Amino acid sequence: IGSFASRCGNLNYGQWESTDGISWSNSGCYTTTGNPDVLTTWVDNNPASPYYGRQYAAFNDYAVTNGPPRVIYSTDDGATWSAPTSPINLFRRAVKITGSLGSDGTVFLQTLDEAGGGLGGRANYIFRSTNGGVSWSTGISQGPVFPSPARGLCEANPYFAGMYNTPVAGYWRYM
Repeated sequence: IGSFASRCGNLNYGQWESTDGISWSNSGCYTTTGNPDVLTTWVDNNPASPYYGRQYAAFNDYAVTNGPPRVIYSTDDGATWSAPTSPINLFRRAVKITGSLGSDGTVFLQTLDEAGGGLGGRANYIFRSTNGGVSWSTGISQGPVFPSPARGLCEANPYFAGMYNTPVAGYWRYM
């Protein structure tokens, strides 16, 4: 499991592990530098895969120009991680990293183009790695642009939008 961890540096992700789901211990750090956001992880638990046991993590890194999605992998149970790669050097929200159920070891990274935020349209893209996360295909569109699911803009930061309609005691009430 991963979350922000002070042992990994300011605002960086650390990993914990457990053999029984009750007792947890510190494991490695996904990141120790940068400004990561929205961590998604996946482990290749398919014994038929050439990358069986490899752990993957994806996140946006706002310490890099444009805050692109970054992907790292570990081959030693999360003790150390590869250097990050960026399937695209533009901002796309890292949504989910997962892999093939087959024996080919393919890894997929789903991203969301937020089109500048606010109430603008959105588009989903998927990137594919066939070499264990070392390199990535160009993004493949997952359908047409779709409207923002929000109803209004956040007054403090109009990049963000939500399903609120009226303020209650200084806070927005969500529907």
